[in-house]
Amino acid sequence: MTVDFDATVLACLERMGLELPEPSAPAGSYLPAARSGNLLFLSAQMPIQDGKVVYPGRVGLDLTPEEGYAAAKIAGLNTLARIRAELGDFNALKQIVRIDGHVASADDFFDQPGVIDGVSDLFNAVLDDRAGHARTAFGPRILPKNISIELAVIAEIQD
Repeated sequence: MTVDFDATVLACLERMGLELPEPSAPAGSYLPAARSGNLLFLSAQMPIQDGKVVYPGRVGLDLTPEEGYAAAKIAGLNTLARIRAELGDFNALKQIVRIDGHVASADDFFDQPGVIDGVSDLFNAVLDDRAGHARTAFGPRILPKNISIELAVIAEIQD
């Protein structure tokens, strides 16, 4: 018996009071995702809801670490929506391989990993053993469009 992983993910999100948004259009002249072999490379995923940036600004200056964490979780939800849009469902997702998390940070803010835990914790909660990933957290001073969080994600997909 094959488990419908797509239904499992959607049910888990529903239990958490979350639903997948409509994936947003790219902010520039690039693809939202590109496939190479068994890898799916996702372009910038941001904390956007209903077409608007949420939690703009710099963590440690304009935002608390908790707000940064919430922004990372929203960017993670947008990432899941993009993966599902690209694959048709979550059944072909083998594993999240890597997350590069960029946190617009005040000069004296140094807990970027704690902020990016927002996306890692979301993935761990809904993707189970397919959530495992390598990760980096960067602390640039500013990000495009005054967003607080930007994610670049690589996923492995089934043959």
